[in-house]
Amino acid sequence: MPVQKSLISKEDEVYEYSLTNQSGELTVKILNFGATVTHLLFRDNQGVSRDLLLGFDTYEEYLKVRKEGNNPYFGCVVGRTAGRIVNAKFTLNSKEYELSANEAPNHLHGGLVGFDSKVWKSRIISESPACVEFSHLSVDGEEGYPGNFEISIRYTVTEDNELKLEYDGGLTSSNPEDQKTLASLTNHMYFNLSGSELESTVTNHTLQSECKYVLELGGDLLPTGALLPVNTIQGLDFSKESKMGDNMALLPQKGFDHVFVLKKPDHIDDKLEYAATVKSIKTGISVVMHTSEPSFVLYSSNFLDGSLPAKHSTQSKATSYQQYAGLCLEGCRYPNAINNPEWQSQVILGKQDRYHQTTVYKFDRS
Repeated sequence: MPVQKSLISKEDEVYEYSLTNQSGELTVKILNFGATVTHLLFRDNQGVSRDLLLGFDTYEEYLKVRKEGNNPYFGCVVGRTAGRIVNAKFTLNSKEYELSANEAPNHLHGGLVGFDSKVWKSRIISESPACVEFSHLSVDGEEGYPGNFEISIRYTVTEDNELKLEYDGGLTSSNPEDQKTLASLTNHMYFNLSGSELESTVTNHTLQSECKYVLELGGDLLPTGALLPVNTIQGLDFSKESKMGDNMALLPQKGFDHVFVLKKPDHIDDKLEYAATVKSIKTGISVVMHTSEPSFVLYSSNFLDGSLPAKHSTQSKATSYQQYAGLCLEGCRYPNAINNPEWQSQVILGKQDRYHQTTVYKFDRS
C-alpha cells in the first residue's frame, strides 16, 4: 500500500503514516504529533537504502526532549512563527502582544508548546500519489498570538522522488472582521544524505545556491534589517558548488544559521523558486529544494552535542548526533519580520487573507 497508517499511542491518539511512491524509490514516515517527518528512505548509488533524516525511533523520545527543554525540533512543523521574535513581543493594530519567551528574552519557533508539540488531526488524501493531510486549530491567545488560526499541511510523495509540502491557513469565520494575526511556518527536517551511520557529520556534503543576498544577523542571531551580498562574506557564496565544511571554517561561528534571500521583502507569491542543491559525495544522493517562500534558513545543527541518541532502527551503526550531524533547509518568511516595518507584510494575516506555502525537496543519485 502506498500509504500505511499505524497507531503509535492510543492514549494520545498519535498515528504514524508511511508514504511510498509506486516505484518504491522513496518512503517517508510522518507522525501526526507535530506533523513530524521521522524517516526518509532513499537508495544510494550502491542500491543501499539510507535513512536521510535525523530523528528518534520512538514517540516517547520526541516527548522527552520537549519535557527536558532540549528540543532540536527534528522533522517537525514550527509555528505560528518560525524563527525568533525579538523580546517576545510585537505590535499589531495598535495593540502590543506578549508571546512566551521560551528562549529568553526572545520567542522561538512558536513558543513553549508550539505547533511542533501539538497532536494534529490527520487524514489520507490519496494513495496515488501518496498524500496525507495534517490540520490544526490554534486558538486565540495560544502562546500569546491573537485570533483563531486554522492551518493544514499536505505531504505528498511523488513519482519523481519528491517530498512536497503544501501549507494553507487562515483566520476562522468566528474572528472579528478586523482581526489580524501572524503566520510564518516551516518544517525543521535535518538532512544527512549519507545517513548518520555512514557519515556522522555533513561537513563533506556539497552545496550550491544562486542566492545573491543573505540577511545580516546580529550577535543574537536576529536580523539587523540589512541585506548583504553573499560575495562580500567569506563562507556564504555558494554560486559555485562548495564543500560545506570548507565554508564553515571561514565563518566566525564555524557553522551555518543563516537566512538566504530568494525574493524581495515585499514580494510574496506562490511561484516556486530554486533555493539550493545539497549532495553527499559518499552516497551520490542529492536533494534539490524549491520553495514559494521569500527566504530559506541554512542551519548546520551547530547546537547538537552528542547527548541525543541516533535512530538505531535504520541507522544501526550510529550512536548519537554530534555537532554538524545534519543540515536544515527551511523555507520561511524573514525571521522577526513583524518588528521590521519593511518586512511586516510578509507575516501579517488579515481576515480575508490566506497563508500559502509550497516547498519541494527532490531526491536523486549519481
